[in-house]
Amino acid sequence: MKPGRILVVNRGNLKSATPSHIEWYLSDDNVLDSIDTYLKSNNITSIRPAKTKNISTSRMNFDHDVNATGKYLIGIMKTPETPEELDRNDNIVI
Repeated sequence: MKPGRILVVNRGNLKSATPSHIEWYLSDDNVLDSIDTYLKSNNITSIRPAKTKNISTSRMNFDHDVNATGKYLIGIMKTPETPEELDRNDNIVI
């Protein structure tokens, strides 16, 4: 898989919750569903309001029997449930 980076943005007006993490999945299509393969999770430190954090995908290690050719890498941001975050629809990157 080609290495890349994603940019995590805190669009809110409060410091992001910790511990937060991104769960990575390998998918045959660009929709996250129950048949996708879980790969790993990366912890993310807190992000201040209106700030960003770069997350590298270069260290994605696959089991030897996983073929990533033609697949989608999907990341979903997981945070503790907080009432301040009203829109969780922007927590997925493909």
